[in-house]
Formats: sequence, structure tokens, C-alpha cells
Amino acid sequence: MPAWSPDGRRIRFTAFDEPTQSLTLWEVSPERANAHSLFPGWHNPPHECCGRWALNGRYFVFASQGAIWALAEPRGLLRRAATQPVRLTSGAIPFSQAFPSKDGKQLFAVGVAPRGEVVRYDSQSRQFSPFLGGISAEFVTFSKDGQWVAYVTYPDGASWRSKADGSDRLQLTQSLVDSSRGTFLAMGVTSYSYVINPHWSPDGSEIAYSVQAPGQLPRIYRVSASGGQPQELLPSLNQPKTDPNWSPDGKKVCFSGPSGTSPLPSPNVHILDLENQTVTEVPESNGFFSARWSPDGRYLVALSLDSSRLALFNFSTQKWGEMVEGAFFGFPCWSHDGRYVYYLQGVSHPAVIRFRIADRKAERVVDLKDFHSAGFYGESLGLAPDDQPIMTRNIGTQEIFALDWQAP
Repeated sequence: MPAWSPDGRRIRFTAFDEPTQSLTLWEVSPERANAHSLFPGWHNPPHECCGRWALNGRYFVFASQGAIWALAEPRGLLRRAATQPVRLTSGAIPFSQAFPSKDGKQLFAVGVAPRGEVVRYDSQSRQFSPFLGGISAEFVTFSKDGQWVAYVTYPDGASWRSKADGSDRLQLTQSLVDSSRGTFLAMGVTSYSYVINPHWSPDGSEIAYSVQAPGQLPRIYRVSASGGQPQELLPSLNQPKTDPNWSPDGKKVCFSGPSGTSPLPSPNVHILDLENQTVTEVPESNGFFSARWSPDGRYLVALSLDSSRLALFNFSTQKWGEMVEGAFFGFPCWSHDGRYVYYLQGVSHPAVIRFRIADRKAERVVDLKDFHSAGFYGESLGLAPDDQPIMTRNIGTQEIFALDWQAP
């Protein structure tokens, strides 16, 4: 939300750069425009958010990297001000927002402790119950034989694998949290690298995933299910690369991301041949992402970039066909027999929906009206071997703190 200065001469706002997941505070003058970054080069990558002026206009407070900061504003004839913000909070509690009190003696700040629990839906009881011991994790995915599971711990973003009963756990990637920065801030964006959407290879030997780090383009990797050094896929291809998904024969990986920097339409879904390292474009895929290969290899299902449509690409005809449209959709998942596509429907009537390929009918599987989800994107969806939905329930806390503030 834009913040007007008390004298009405300046507006400050938070800019979010989606490809690099960076948050930056900007300032603009209503009369002269002159938009510019408020703290150029202060942090690399930048990660500041949600600023407010004290009512007397002498200080501007905001959140950055889990702490609350204050910037002294210009005053007096020479209108000199501090060039660097001053940190106001430290310690174990990360803060995401701050609001100065009217008398200027206190700050009201939101302290966050993100945590979730993995839950599995039971169609018999029509309830979610803890799965994998209710660990704080998301992006749960099973190997093809149903014997193994991979997931990403929340909120630190490291990938693990274990047997389906939770035994034989092995960490596959390191937790990349910087203890001075590691917290979820406004808009659900982290200030550290995070593993996203792991997927098992068909033979169960490897897991592909993407990594999101503020200030960097998203990248895709593969790692052995037995552990070892992850291998980046297409490291020389300088474009966003997200959400790798295996072909049924394990020889190819589809992934998402716009090609190059041209403003003209370009394919957003690509296919990497793992043997010869060549990349081909899925025809007319501009405007689509989050592609998923059907178990029989005949189709790709994908989301529109605004998440308002689901579409099906037929490899035999080389054409896209609409499935459903008109609401906010997310996290498409093929049923294990390939007859259905499950997905999340959000906004006014949140639910898990499944779409039957044969007759193009959609049906509600789980009503999510009273379900509070958590995760890097705020929610995620996976399927157990019996196609029961698996999600992450929010059991974290947010509390408002009153902080005494004696400003000079």
C-alpha cells in the first residue's frame, strides 16, 4: 500500500520484482514524478517492505530481513537526513510490519513465527489428518511406486526424502537460511533461497526441483535420491527456469519460463532432452506455466500466467485446448491413472477440484472454506498414491507487539 508523507510531497511504496522475488522501497513525487529506489545498493539483493511515516514526519519505519528499521527524514533549513537506516529490533522474533503510534512513543509491530503441518485428506471421514507425523513441510510428492516421498521443510526451504512412513529420512539440499535474514516477510516472500516443487523421476532414482532466491533468476536442478551434489540443468541458459517435470520415460524434462528479453510473445513452456541437452519449445505456449506431463505422455496440463485458466496440450495434434476458466487455479496434479487432473480453486469458493479428461467434467473433492494453508506461495497441493489430497495446514502464529520507542 502506498504511504503518503505527512506533508503530502512524497509517496513511498513497495515494488515487487517477480522474476527475482525482490522487494524494494521506492519514492516518487506527486508533482515531479522522479521515481527512484529509496535505498540503492543498501542490500544485495534488496529486501525491504511495508513502510510507514511517523505522524510528525521525522522518521520512516519499515521492515527488512526480519527486523524493523527507521530512517531519519530531512528537517531544518538544510534538510539533512541520515543516509542509512537504523535497526530498531533484534533477537529471535522476526517482524514483518511496523506502525508508529499517534504520539510517536511506540511502534506496533507484527511478529511472525511461520509453521505448518502436512495433512492428508480422508474421503471416508471427510477430514484432514496429520501425515508424516505432521512435520512442518510442503510440496509433498511421491515416487511412482508410492514407496518414497520427497518434501520441502517449511519455512527454511530445504528438500528431504524419506520412506512413505517417514522413516529413512535424508536431507538432499542444505537449508539456505541466513539466520540474520531468514524469515517470511510480507507477501509470503522469503529473503533466502528456497526449494520449490520437487518431482521424482519415473524410476525413482532422482528428484528435479527449482530454486528461488531473491535477486536471482529461478533455476532448475536434479539430485540423486541417495544424496550427493545437485546438478544444475542448463546453467548457461540465462532466463527464468522453474518447475521441472519429468516425461513418463524419464528422458526429458519440461520447465517454465519466458525466453529471452524480447517484448514479443515467446514460449513459456520448454522441453529439455536430457541426453543431448537440446531445448525445444512447446508450440503456442506463451502465456502458460506450471506444466505437468500426463502419466501416458500424451498431454501436458498447464496454468495460464494469471492462473485463471487450465489448458491441455495434445502432443499428437500439437494444439492446446481449454479445460476450465474463470477462477483462480493452482497446482495441477495428474491422478496416477491419468484419468483426472486435480487442482486448487481459490478466491470465493476455495476447494480441491478434479477434472475428468474423458468427458471434461469438473467436480469438487474437498471444500477448503475453513482450511488455512501455509507455504512459500501460501498453499500447495500434492496427491497420495491413492489420489487423496495432501496439503500444508497453517499452525504458525502472528502476534502484535508494542515496542517502546524513544526517538531523538
